[in-house]
Amino acid sequence: MRARTPFESDARALVCPQPFIRALAREAKSVEYNESPDAPQSNRCVGLLARKAVSQLKRADLTPGTPPAGIPASVVPSNREFDPVLSSLSKLATLIAPLDEQLALEVLDEVIAAANASALDTAQARTGLDAELFRQLSLRNEVRVRQAAESLKDRLRRIVALAAIHQSTAAGLAQAAKK
Repeated sequence: MRARTPFESDARALVCPQPFIRALAREAKSVEYNESPDAPQSNRCVGLLARKAVSQLKRADLTPGTPPAGIPASVVPSNREFDPVLSSLSKLATLIAPLDEQLALEVLDEVIAAANASALDTAQARTGLDAELFRQLSLRNEVRVRQAAESLKDRLRRIVALAAIHQSTAAGLAQAAKK
């Protein structure tokens, strides 16, 4: 029996998504990403990997596992304390952003949908979003990223996303002023 790749793992393995994200990053770095029409195969590779990751994250089983004997159940984070799907989608979009803007914006839409459906308790200042994602993407397409940020239902998430967008705008204006 051959060993599974991280991309063939079942959705339960994505509850701890770090190895999956790292494997995708390694795979994406090993592919020479090209904008030329001569290299559609390498460009498609990153897109296929990202879409497969998104579909696996959508299917992920989020029921928390039972803690080992002797460890209290209160130690295991609940879905109100940590949302692995939202966190993973956000990290995935951040990884894709330097490679493919359009694909990253598609994943951003999935991040927004996951954030709006998330049971994560933002009263404890846990947004589950990577603000760097909004900062990176707003450098390329501020209007679309701002629209996505404003569609967040939770007020704290919306504020964090818009603040990241404004930070990137301010940094760009500061650089322009120095020149």
